[in-house]
Amino acid sequence: MLSTLWDGVFLKPLANLLVFLTNIIPGHDLGVAIIILTIIIRLILYPLSKKAIQNQRAMQAFQPELDKIKEKYKDDKDKQTKETLAFYQKHKINPLSSCLPLIIQMPILIAMYWVFRYASFGTIEHLLYPFVHMPPTMAIKFLGVVDLTKPEVYVLPVLAGASQFYQSWMILGQAKKDEKRMGLKEKKSGPQDTATMITKQMTYIFPIITVMIAIKLPAAIVLYWIITNLFSIFQQYIIMKDKRERPQVTVRERI
Repeated sequence: MLSTLWDGVFLKPLANLLVFLTNIIPGHDLGVAIIILTIIIRLILYPLSKKAIQNQRAMQAFQPELDKIKEKYKDDKDKQTKETLAFYQKHKINPLSSCLPLIIQMPILIAMYWVFRYASFGTIEHLLYPFVHMPPTMAIKFLGVVDLTKPEVYVLPVLAGASQFYQSWMILGQAKKDEKRMGLKEKKSGPQDTATMITKQMTYIFPIITVMIAIKLPAAIVLYWIITNLFSIFQQYIIMKDKRERPQVTVRERI
């Protein structure tokens, strides 16, 4: 039951789209097909990702107010929860929406791993729909250079780590700009200070972890990872530059 659902919802659609793209690309370059497939997936997920970024920025902007609620009702957890939820509702914030794109992307990433594995070793036929056919040849070397079936330990892992760092740095930098723009300059303390410190640490630690993981993975997965990061960077740039998407709060709104 679960296996059938997994194949029908994730594995087969991705496999067929990848093979279809490989068929129509001159030279049947699997790497180029992966890039196009990744962009298609990110475009489909764009509305969810956009909403997640908006909520993340709102949460950062309103954090001082949320901390004041926690402090004011620290001896009454029920009241604290009620006031926090009321605050979210008032400002139309959904704290769970930031997790939704990640939850959706995880099964896609796992499915992509198996699709790339099947495609790289020429054993993907059993996943294809009757109207989708394998290309006469499939170029597993991206641009004739990088073997996508094997780990690539020099260029791609570094690009994955660098793009991951820049993406995190953009978010952290924009959060500081939002705080300065809205006059949130008071000294941070407690949970907010801890969260900020952890965020800064992960900005540097996670790219290193990314490189270490990417060295072990087939180059096809790392290529997908890089394009996903680059699309996310472009997406964040567009959203952050749009003044209409900025969280609006002033000092007078504080609790």
